[in-house]
Amino acid sequence: MGFLNLRCTVKQCAGRQGLSEKGIGMRPLASTIWIGLATLAGCAGYAPAPLNPPVLASALAARRVDDAAVAQTLVGIAPKIHWDGKAWTEPSLLAAAILYHPDLSANRTAIASTRADLKAARVAPGPTLSLTAEYALNPGGASPWLAGLVSDQVLDFGGRRTGRIGQAEAALARAQFDYEAALWRIRMDIRRAIDDFGSANARLEVLDEIASLRQRQLASLRAQLDAGAVSRLDVEQARADAAAELRLRAEAISGLDQARARLAGATGITPDMLGRRPIFPELPLFDLPSPSIGTDAATAAVYRRSEILTAAADYDRAEAALRTAVAAQYPQVSVGPGYTWDQGVNRLPVTLGLSFPSLDGNKAAILAAEKSRDASGVRLEASVQTVLASVDQSQTDYAAALAVSDTLANEILPAARALAAQADAELDAGSINRSNWAASRLGLLRARLDVLDARITALSRERDLEDALRQPLTGSLADDEPAALLQGYSKP
Repeated sequence: MGFLNLRCTVKQCAGRQGLSEKGIGMRPLASTIWIGLATLAGCAGYAPAPLNPPVLASALAARRVDDAAVAQTLVGIAPKIHWDGKAWTEPSLLAAAILYHPDLSANRTAIASTRADLKAARVAPGPTLSLTAEYALNPGGASPWLAGLVSDQVLDFGGRRTGRIGQAEAALARAQFDYEAALWRIRMDIRRAIDDFGSANARLEVLDEIASLRQRQLASLRAQLDAGAVSRLDVEQARADAAAELRLRAEAISGLDQARARLAGATGITPDMLGRRPIFPELPLFDLPSPSIGTDAATAAVYRRSEILTAAADYDRAEAALRTAVAAQYPQVSVGPGYTWDQGVNRLPVTLGLSFPSLDGNKAAILAAEKSRDASGVRLEASVQTVLASVDQSQTDYAAALAVSDTLANEILPAARALAAQADAELDAGSINRSNWAASRLGLLRARLDVLDARITALSRERDLEDALRQPLTGSLADDEPAALLQGYSKP
C-alpha cells in the first residue's frame, strides 16, 4: 500500500505541474523523501516518567479511605448488599481492597500491558525502504545519474500471524487469571483476618468471665486460709491458674490489635486508613456447614483454581508457539515494489522475496516447541491432580475438626453444665463452700472455652476448604459466584 500511495502522489504532482512522469526527472524521489520526513514527524515521542520512592511513600501515608467510592465499588460486586459506612464488614473491606490494594493495581496494569501487546501483535510488520544512487563516469550523452527507491513488504498471513496473535491472547488470559487469583487470595486474607478478630473477641468474653470468677474464688480461698480450712498450697495453685488465665486474656487482647493490623494489610491500606471504625465479623462458629460438598463442587473447583487456569493459558501459549515454529519451516514471502530513475527513464521494478528457514528446515525449533508444549501439558495434568487432592484433604481436615468440636459440644460441655448445676444446688443447700462452687463454675467456663477453641479450629479448616474450592460456603457473599466479583475489575 505504501508504494501505491507513493505512485498516486507522483502522478498528482506531475498532473498539477503539467508534466509527464518521464519529464519530472528526480522529483518523484524528492517527493518520496519529503513524504518520509512528514511520516517521521507524526511519530510518537518519548516522555520520561521517573518515580521517587520517598514521594510515593508520603503520598501513600497521606491517603484516606473514600467511603463513597467503597460503597460504589461494593454495588458493582454485590448489588444486594448495602454498606452504611458505620462498621467494616467483609464485603466493604473487599471493595476497599479492590480500590487500594497495590497487588490488584499491579495486576490491572499487567492486564492493560498484555492487552496492548495483543493489539500490537495484530499489526503487520512495516515495509523497508532502500534509497540508491549511482553516477556514471561515461554517460554517453545521457544523464550520468541513476536513482532508485526499493521497498520490501513481508506478507503477514498464515501460521506465523496466527501463532503470534495466539501467544499474545494466551498472555492476556494468563494476566486476567493472575488478577483473579490475587483477588481471591486477598479475599481469603480478609476473611481470615476478620475471623481472627471475631475469635479473639469471643475468647476475650469467656476469659473475662473466668478472670472475674477466679478473683471471687481467690477471695474465698484467702478467707478459708485465714480460718485454717485450706492450705497455702491450695491458694498458690489457684493463683497460678489465675496467672495462666490472665496470660490467655492478654494474648486475646493482643490478638485483637494483631488481627486489626493483618486486616489492614490484607485490604492493602494502612492501619490509620482502617481507623477505629468498628469491625463487624460474620463469625458462624456455631452454624458451620456440612463437610459433605459433593462431587459437583469438587469438579467445579477445577474450573476456578488459578493454578489450573494459568497452566491452561501456558499450554495455549505453547500451542501457539508450536504453530509459529511449524509455519516457519516454509519460506516467508515478501514483495518489493520500487521506482528507478535510470538516466531519464522511469522504471517500476517489482521483486518477490523468499526468506528460507534454517538449514535443517526448522526441525530443531519445531522439536523444541513440541517438547515445551508437552511439558505444559504435564504441568496442567499435575495441577488438576493437585487441586483435586487439596479439595479432598481440606474436606477431610474440616470433617475431623468439626467432629472434635461436636464431641466437645455434645459430651464435654453438657457434663460440665450438669456439674455446675449440681454445685449451684449444693451451694444453696449449704453443702459446699463458695471456693468449691467457684471451681465447678470455672470448670464450665473452661469447657466453654475448649468448645470455642475447637469451633475456631473448625472454622479455620472450613476456610481452607473454601480456599480449595474457590467458593465461599458461609457469609454474606456465599451465594455470589466468584466470576461475578470480577466483572469490571479484570478489564481496566
